[in-house]
Amino acid sequence: PSRGMRMTFRRRNPMLVRAKPEWIGDKYFPSKAQATRWRTLLLLERAGEIKDLVHEPKVVLLEGDPKAGLPTIAWHPDAAYIEKGRIVYEDTKPRDLMPHELLLLDLWRHFGPGLLRIIGKNNTVKTYMPKERTCPAAAK
Repeated sequence: PSRGMRMTFRRRNPMLVRAKPEWIGDKYFPSKAQATRWRTLLLLERAGEIKDLVHEPKVVLLEGDPKAGLPTIAWHPDAAYIEKGRIVYEDTKPRDLMPHELLLLDLWRHFGPGLLRIIGKNNTVKTYMPKERTCPAAAK
């Protein structure tokens, strides 16, 4: 954006969102779809298919610099767990991704710490793996 202009995103009117929040124990879920997926993950953990299930971990994608006025950019996926020896982050989105989520997803592709699964409408699964980072000195 040119100087003096700000990028803004229109947020949906919260009164129009049809999501029904739900609590499972002390954990809050903004939608029934997220709560249902959490119950499935709990069953998978009990069955031994996954382990070390964590609710809403904070994943820092870009570290900020407070002195320079740069904020830290982080994503809070719905869950993280270990599956077949690797860490998997999972986010349930029973709707289209919003503009700020698309930006976060693009950052994940470049700086994410591991595999990200987005569970979408009708339980469709999209998987995102960060690009391989190579050391510029090793390329010489």
